[in-house]
Amino acid sequence: EVKLFFLKLQEEGKKFASIRSVRGILRPAFQMAVDDNLILKNPIDFPLSSVVVNDSVTREAISNKDMLRFLRFVQHDIHFSRYYEAFYILFHTGMRISEFCGLTVDDIDFSANTLHVRRQLLYRPFDAGYRSYVQTPKTTAGYRTIPLSPSAIQALRNLIARADLNVEVDGVSGFVSAKNGSECKAGDIQRQLK
Repeated sequence: EVKLFFLKLQEEGKKFASIRSVRGILRPAFQMAVDDNLILKNPIDFPLSSVVVNDSVTREAISNKDMLRFLRFVQHDIHFSRYYEAFYILFHTGMRISEFCGLTVDDIDFSANTLHVRRQLLYRPFDAGYRSYVQTPKTTAGYRTIPLSPSAIQALRNLIARADLNVEVDGVSGFVSAKNGSECKAGDIQRQLK
């Protein structure tokens, strides 16, 4: 019956990832019933791929050629050229957008040509509306040092030259992406990319 339930979900158009999420909720619930001696065996203790077709599509990163084409377009476009350094840093460091928004001058070591990821700048609803806040990485792996090429160093220097380093969020200031008295938000960069 459980296998038929999962098959029906797929027939109704649910994707493998969604079905896996449903299974991820049901399996521990049934395991609790087994542990409490309410049932003898967990009916969801089987490989999901043995029942439903895995239709997941693996995301592909942008190719190096396409990245260079994109950056070249942005760099030479009258309107979009102001975003070039931010996009360049994002592509060449692999930072998340929220980590880039939280990057401060103090996180960059120009003598060692590295930057340190220590925080992210997020934007969420609070009591009286939306506001930005600083959050540290969720795991120790989130704290990392990223080596920088000479061109990435130059892009950061250009960003800092235009940044409003007085913008402060949760006691942190010196954001390299802050402009015109306001911090950078992930949504801003997502809109710029669109």
